[in-house]
Amino acid sequence: YTWLDPCPRPLMVQNAKAPWDKKEARWGLSYLIDRAAVVKLAYEGATTPAWGIWPNYDGMKPYFDAIADLRAKYPSDAYDVKKGEALLISAGLKKGADGKKVSITYLVDSGSTEEMKVSAVIADQLRAAGFDVKTQPMGSPALGSAVLRGEYDIKLQSFCPGTIYDNLWLFHGKHYAPLGEQAPWYERNSFRYKNAAFDKIVDEMEATSPTDVAKVTDQYKRAMAIWLDELPVIPIVQAPALAPFNSTYWTGWPSATNAWNMPVSWWATFNLVITGYQSPTTGKWVGGIKAAGK
Repeated sequence: YTWLDPCPRPLMVQNAKAPWDKKEARWGLSYLIDRAAVVKLAYEGATTPAWGIWPNYDGMKPYFDAIADLRAKYPSDAYDVKKGEALLISAGLKKGADGKKVSITYLVDSGSTEEMKVSAVIADQLRAAGFDVKTQPMGSPALGSAVLRGEYDIKLQSFCPGTIYDNLWLFHGKHYAPLGEQAPWYERNSFRYKNAAFDKIVDEMEATSPTDVAKVTDQYKRAMAIWLDELPVIPIVQAPALAPFNSTYWTGWPSATNAWNMPVSWWATFNLVITGYQSPTTGKWVGGIKAAGK
């Protein structure tokens, strides 16, 4: 089976470092990235472009539908070189009188085949647009330290949400650390974004029950009006997770036709794939693998 990974891959941009502290520069960079080409060349067609930082799960759809107008206004997955160049010019990003290109440090996990492939495609696209892109492959533990200190211009990163609130919380200013000091975690604001109005809405969401869908939807839309306008990270792709199962001895694995749980074995919830669980709403037992023939 191929399963949609719950962790979309946006490109983190170092918001604390000029010129990326300007939203026009971040948006300009976004418009220069051909996500369809990234999907074709880096993923061999095994994923889809992303407009945001959540997986395209059915449970998220009501929230996504609620911001259809914002997504039309802020096409965060669009490829438009002319718009990108115009925005970069407005942000002061043009070759100087000495003819030197603007440099971009692209930090890459050298141990990740995925990141290495994606970086090759995106770096080529940005070089074609006139940037001097320096891809910097790095392994652990040096990689983790460099990301947390913000020693990059761009870095592909997995963003793994649990609810619609969780990924917005990652952008909260309380996680902010000055450039050069360690951020709390890689996707927890190592890109150093701050917006007091955004933080206030996220605080509201934290104090709201997730069952109050109408209220959470309103908060989500207000937060996304800020997030999409400022684009602190650049959405790139959803990502596939290859989760093969053998039904010779055990059956009942989650599948596209019976998606009762996330099937990946490296998540802590895999024990529920083995045992199943009692539905909190119906009281009935959901899933759990069974011996073949029984």
